[in-house]
Amino acid sequence: MIWQFVDWVILIGLAACIAVWPTQLISDGQNRWLRVGVVGLCIIQVVADGPRMPLYPAYLVAALFAGLLVLNTKATDGPSSIRESKESSLKKLARWGVIAVTGLILLASVVLCLTYPRLD
Repeated sequence: MIWQFVDWVILIGLAACIAVWPTQLISDGQNRWLRVGVVGLCIIQVVADGPRMPLYPAYLVAALFAGLLVLNTKATDGPSSIRESKESSLKKLARWGVIAVTGLILLASVVLCLTYPRLD
C-alpha cells in the first residue's frame, strides 16, 4: 500500500517539475530542490522496491531531470523561464517541444499505472 502511494507521489512530483519548468512559478532554488526530491524518491523506490514496468516512462523523465541537475550546477545570470528569455523563436519552440514530449511521456506512465495497478 505504501509503495502505491510512493508511485503516485513520484508521478505528481514529476508533473509539478514539468509544470514549473518553463515558468517562474517558483524560484530556481525551489525548482532545484523539487527536482532533487523527486529524483531521489525515484532512486529510493527503485532500490527498495525494484523498478515497476508502468513507471518506466516516469523513470525516463526523472533521468532527464537528473541530467539537468548535473548540467545546471552553476547559477545562471540570465532569466530562467522560457517566456522571459531573449532566445530566438526557434530555440523557444524547441524547448517547448521538449516540455510537451516530456509531459506526454509522463502521461503514458500515468495511464500505465491506472491500467496495471500494483497488486499487494
